[in-house]
Amino acid sequence: MTSTPPPAVTRRRRRWPWLVGALVVAAAVTVALVVTLSPEPPPENGKITGTMKINCVTSCSGYGDIRDGAQVILYNEKNEVLAITQLVLGTVTTESTGERKYSFTFTHARRGEKQYGVHVGNDNRGVIWKSESEAFGGGFTINIG
Repeated sequence: MTSTPPPAVTRRRRRWPWLVGALVVAAAVTVALVVTLSPEPPPENGKITGTMKINCVTSCSGYGDIRDGAQVILYNEKNEVLAITQLVLGTVTTESTGERKYSFTFTHARRGEKQYGVHVGNDNRGVIWKSESEAFGGGFTINIG
């Protein structure tokens, strides 16, 4: 009796596990790139308030630019205009003391700046600067005269 040798076993390589693994790695890399390269969400807006007091006991000349409705400008550290609002006359203590109090509010001020500056009146008055936490936390208090 002659025996026939058993048929040769041919091993078929299974490639699909490697293919699935490669697809999973490619998907993970894509997700990681999208997450790291996507832009940061824009900073929230917030409210910055302020008060301005003029004390001109002897004379109020020279303060004609500080009045109800005068423009108040909010700047960032690059001197870019962030917002514009107006002074609102609050109280006039007495005409004899010449004390006048104004208020202003920037209702949609952009957060995320290093410094915030407020300018009221003519160019000679300059800009008052505060950090972000100071500007949004306590606001601005300006006293002149």
